[in-house]
Amino acid sequence: MKDDDSNLIDRHSEEDEWSQCTLNITSGLETYDESMEDMKESLAKQVQSLDENSVDELTKQRRKKKLRRRLGIVIAAFGVFIAILIFTPLGKVILSNIVGEYLYDKLVFEDSGNNLGNYQKEGEKEVLNNLTEDKKEDKEIINILLIGLEEFDNAANTDTMIVASINTKDNTLKLLSFMRDLYIDIEGHSKDRLNSVYSKGGIQLLYDTIDSNFGVSLDGYLLVNFEAFEQIVDILGGVNVTLTKAEAEYLNYHNYISNPEYRNVVEGEQLMVGNQVLGYCRIRKVSTGTESNDFGRTQRQRNVLQSIVSKLKSKNIISLAFLLDDILSTVHITTDITKSDFKDYLTIGMDLNLDNIETLRIPMDGDYRNLKIPNGKYYKAVLEIKDLEKSKEIIKSFLNPGLKNNIQ
Repeated sequence: MKDDDSNLIDRHSEEDEWSQCTLNITSGLETYDESMEDMKESLAKQVQSLDENSVDELTKQRRKKKLRRRLGIVIAAFGVFIAILIFTPLGKVILSNIVGEYLYDKLVFEDSGNNLGNYQKEGEKEVLNNLTEDKKEDKEIINILLIGLEEFDNAANTDTMIVASINTKDNTLKLLSFMRDLYIDIEGHSKDRLNSVYSKGGIQLLYDTIDSNFGVSLDGYLLVNFEAFEQIVDILGGVNVTLTKAEAEYLNYHNYISNPEYRNVVEGEQLMVGNQVLGYCRIRKVSTGTESNDFGRTQRQRNVLQSIVSKLKSKNIISLAFLLDDILSTVHITTDITKSDFKDYLTIGMDLNLDNIETLRIPMDGDYRNLKIPNGKYYKAVLEIKDLEKSKEIIKSFLNPGLKNNIQ
């Protein structure tokens, strides 16, 4: 009986263990199923994420391609636009108008009639530069007077007077220089040096004096003082000048180069800064090798002007516009040229042939005499032209060989 009870207990115990095992297996399977579901869900999310990333990456690539394509179209269109502005007549007009509108406001406009001194009498009609409306349409020759003003001891003398003559028919530029010591007739005043005219009656008297003595009608002027000239050269990055041994030694020894730091020039061609170039332009007592005294100085001024032109013509139109902006933003330049004329001149200037600039100096060799005239207690040296009518005819032929009868 005891054995039967013992066997019954063992059987119940085994059944309990089997039931517990079954429960554990079932629970494990359920846990496994849940884990598998979680894994499936996680994998599904990862796959979905990969698909979305792939789609996003593909979309980005497509967008980049479209952006590059659009950018290429914009660049090409801009290039075509710039080419039109630079290389077509209409484009040049548009460009010169845009640039001219911006740059002109940086000039100092002074009407020709605003600085007449005691030249113009009360009630007289102002006569400005030669570019009147009825002459603009078919004017082939445009003469701009370039003036370098020396202001010293309350005096304002025009030590540099060069006419930049533009021939719009053949797109050439010529330079006609007048020496400052020319002894000429001045309306309303005693005969005197040409460089004294501006201080006597302003720009209008200078216009009329040049016209009456030399037959050159002027269409406008640009005026700078010596300090401004020095600044222009520096903004250009200096200009190349060729010195003789005598010129180099003279500049290094004397104070024509006002800053002692720059008294280190040498014989031969070199790049010179503004202070050095200004000193070079003012030398009188050393020969250039071909010219002496004030003749040599005038020759040096023409040489420097041509060097400046060479520097400018090496620039493309965009670089030139930025350079002019820099100059006009820094330097005080006075003019009586109107905004509309200024824009026209910019358009004309784009087509100028600057490879061969002809020059003429007045007085010409052999056509002057040296005189000494009273100047207070002392005497001053002047240059008197022997044959003024002959000089007029040569000037006329130089500025416009096509003119036969009318003096330009």
